[in-house]
Amino acid sequence: MPYFLFYISILSFLVPLVHLLLSFIGIKAQINLPDDSLYTGVKIEIEYRLKNKNFFSIPMINFSSDISKILSGKKTTIKTLSLGPFEDFRFRDTIRLKRRGFYELVDLKVEISDIYSLFTFKKEFHNKTNLLVYPNIIELDSFKIYSNKNLGELSMQDSIFEDKTSISSIKEYTEGDSINQIHWKVSAKRGTPMVKSFEPVSNANLNIFINNNKLYFKDDFDRHIEDKIVDTSLAIVNYLLNLDIDLSLNTFSKKELIEISNIKKENLKVFLEMFARFKGNGESSIIDLIEEKMYSFIDNSMIMIITPNLDKEMGEIALKLKMKNLIPIFIIVTDKENNDPLINKDIENRLTEENIELYFIDYNSNIKEELEIKHGKNI
Repeated sequence: MPYFLFYISILSFLVPLVHLLLSFIGIKAQINLPDDSLYTGVKIEIEYRLKNKNFFSIPMINFSSDISKILSGKKTTIKTLSLGPFEDFRFRDTIRLKRRGFYELVDLKVEISDIYSLFTFKKEFHNKTNLLVYPNIIELDSFKIYSNKNLGELSMQDSIFEDKTSISSIKEYTEGDSINQIHWKVSAKRGTPMVKSFEPVSNANLNIFINNNKLYFKDDFDRHIEDKIVDTSLAIVNYLLNLDIDLSLNTFSKKELIEISNIKKENLKVFLEMFARFKGNGESSIIDLIEEKMYSFIDNSMIMIITPNLDKEMGEIALKLKMKNLIPIFIIVTDKENNDPLINKDIENRLTEENIELYFIDYNSNIKEELEIKHGKNI
């Protein structure tokens, strides 16, 4: 009798254990995401699928995935259910894309238990996908640009970007024309106000360097600085392409140099794809790259450095660029709410004294306002 009870107790453990093991082997899980290129703000549908490929039912299953939280900020998806023999369960969730990025591997965690909750097994499924989420473009109406023709400041308003040194024609004044463009001598001769039309500038040249060295992103809260750098850089690139201005962009992906140039507006997606994949993971020095390239720049070219830090090294490269008859411009991106700005005040003051343009973009600031209204006003 004691042996009988012993065997019964052993079986009471073995049967649910064997049942659970078979269930564990037979369960399959999958997440389906759109294989597409989409912009942030777009709604997508995520499909979760669990299938029991056994003759046995599975009494308790918990499955969860962080993908909704990663893409939209929603809570992690958690479901509890049971599955009968060969049952196929599908669940759909609609989210709005909040975060740019390239998503090629999605994890789904499954936890199964026996009916008595004596044993629990965990399993993780990796699903391959190809979801590329582009950042949204902030449209700028104006931004200070320099022509390397005459070192003059050229700020575009309402899509007008003209070289004030080169008159293409003279026309009769109409409402909306600038009074500053009236040709007084011709107006006096004709007895009616006449204004000057100017040729578009085609010799502006701009080189953008994005500092994404991982040393400056290790404390980046929820990738705030990384995302703000992307939004700021893309707004400027889009603005320049609208003006058909030659530009080159340089940054790193780990140790790999990413260099984009000779791109026209119709090929903006080249930049969108780069910015979608952009990370603060650089392993090489952007300062070294600028020094390496600086001797090949055309005189009076703009050198824009977008960076989360302004330190002694940045100050030194700014002065070197200026001595080489180049025009350095700095855009410093911060997240004051979560991190102390990596800004050396002595360097900031020195660059201000040298009339080097400094833009400060905080995570909570409005990029359009900062770039348009201030026009590089030193702070």
